[in-house]
Amino acid sequence: MATTRPDRRIVYGANCVWWDSIDKVAAKPTPSGRGLPCCPHCGSVLMEVPSIEHWNRNMDRYEADGHPGYRAMMEWSRGKCFPTMTALRAAHEAGRGGQ
Repeated sequence: MATTRPDRRIVYGANCVWWDSIDKVAAKPTPSGRGLPCCPHCGSVLMEVPSIEHWNRNMDRYEADGHPGYRAMMEWSRGKCFPTMTALRAAHEAGRGGQ
C-alpha cells in the first residue's frame, strides 16, 4: 500500500504580503474549472518554496543581510494579508492584526 507524504510547501503572495502552508490557499476560477491557487484574502496569485525549513532559511538570510527583526515580523504575519511590505511593517509596529 502506497503512503502519501504530506504537502509541505509554503506559499506566498506575488502581489501581496501573505504566506502560509499550501493547505490554506483559496482557488481563483479558471476556464478549465480547476482553479488557480491564490491568497485567501485578496486573490493574489502565489509562488512557493518546498518547505518551512527552506522558508525559514530565506528569512534568516534576509535578516542577516541587515534587516533586524525581519523573521519575527514575518512569523507574526503568517496567515495575514497586507497589500505591501510597508503596510505589514506599520501593522506589526502598531501590534495590529491583518485581514
